[in-house]
Parts: sequence; structure tokens; C-alpha cells
Amino acid sequence: MAALAADLRAAFAAALPATHASSAAADDAWAELVKRYGARGRHYHTLRHLAHMLAELAPYQTAIGAEWPAVVLAVFYHDIIYNPRRADNEEKSAALAAARLPTLGLSPEAVQQCVGLILATRHLSHQALDPDWLTQLFLDTDLAILGAAPEVYATYTAHIRREYGWFPDLLYRPGRRKVLRHFLAQPHLFRTPDFAARYEAAARQNLANELGALDS
Repeated sequence: MAALAADLRAAFAAALPATHASSAAADDAWAELVKRYGARGRHYHTLRHLAHMLAELAPYQTAIGAEWPAVVLAVFYHDIIYNPRRADNEEKSAALAAARLPTLGLSPEAVQQCVGLILATRHLSHQALDPDWLTQLFLDTDLAILGAAPEVYATYTAHIRREYGWFPDLLYRPGRRKVLRHFLAQPHLFRTPDFAARYEAAARQNLANELGALDS
């Protein structure tokens, strides 16, 4: 975990303007990220989720170009506020990003883009949106876990269940079934051709298998 945190800290610093990357404000911002993503009750929405998203995005850095820093920072802040009892986590995460990023030297345009990417994750399965390519890519990386190998997906579902540990099975299982059926009813889970080719079939199989297990 220490190595993962060190790699993420380096990625975070690299996304900041050079004059702010090693500032006290950057140190404070990083400490806040570590504290929030490591908070008690988090099992999936942790630093590992951020690392997974950044790994999925890395092959596209050249294509993303000058917008890369804003995308990286959107990854770091998109789940900084996470309370499974509430429905406004994305709005609160975006608001916190909007408050913190100007103190780290980001331009208003970069802050706006970062906030826009975070807010795009509000919609379950993201199907209510008709976003541009960069937003599509960001959303696909957030959902990439759905197309993971079955054993990785099983760990993901176990972690999600633990985050909703205060829900008894009697309530959790019907809610989870509803989520899975919503996903499976979508014409596509992934918007970009690369992610669709790599993950669509596996994701649908994972979702169907989980739904079958819940229904049995």
C-alpha cells in the first residue's frame, strides 16, 4: 500500500503546476485525499480505485494532451466525498474540488473541466449523458471494474457490500438487483470503442452472474 500511495502522490504532484507541486498547499491537499479515501467504511472507493482509473487512462495521455492534468485531478477528487447514505456525493466532491484546486495553481478553465468530469459521474451507468470523447473516456474508466476478471469483480462486489454494511440483506439484495438490472438494460455499458471491445462482454457476464446469484 505504501508503494501505491507513493505512486499516486507522484501522479498528483505531476498534475499540478510546477510552482505549486511541492507547496504546503499541495501537501495539505494530498493529506486530505489520503485521509478521506482511507476513511473508515471505505472498501472499494479507496486509493486503489484511483490507481485503477489512472492505469486505465495512461494509454490515452498523448491523445488527451494538454487536458491531462485536469483529467488526473478529476480522478483524485471524483470520490473524495463518499457517503453511501446520501445521493449528493458527486456534487459535494465537485464543490470540494472547485474550492481546493484554485489554491493549487490551476486555471479557472482547468478547474471547470475537472468539476465537469466529476459531475458527469452522477448518473448511474452514465447513460443519461451525451458527452464528448474525453468525458466518455473518463466515465468508461470509472466503470472499467465491471469488465474485470471474475475473481476481481467478486472482490469489487464484496467491497461494495461492505460499504453498505449497515443495510441488512433483506434490503440490500433487492436494491442491488435493481442496480444490476438497470445496467443490463442499457444498450451499451461503455461508450468508447476501445473500452467496449475490451470490457463490454465481460461486464455483462459479470453482472448477469451476480444477478443470478442474488436471484437463486
